[in-house]
Amino acid sequence: QAPSVRSLQRDTMAKTSSAEAIFVVGGTGMIGIEVIRSLLTSFPAVSIRALVRDANKAARTLSSIPHGSKIDLVTGNIDDPT
Repeated sequence: QAPSVRSLQRDTMAKTSSAEAIFVVGGTGMIGIEVIRSLLTSFPAVSIRALVRDANKAARTLSSIPHGSKIDLVTGNIDDPT
């Protein structure tokens, strides 16, 4: 029998030390913001870094999420490796 998603989440988070961070690409996109919201709701102590194109817009968008202000924003574009 395959493990449940919640079981996998618990196992994954149990192995994550406080020095590690989860990196979310597209942190303010339709899916990325929901991934971040879910992570922070389930694991408020987790450290999250998010790749965003516009840090100011991302800060405003993510401030509405509980614990959203503690997200480390990394400005860049996955289509532009420079």
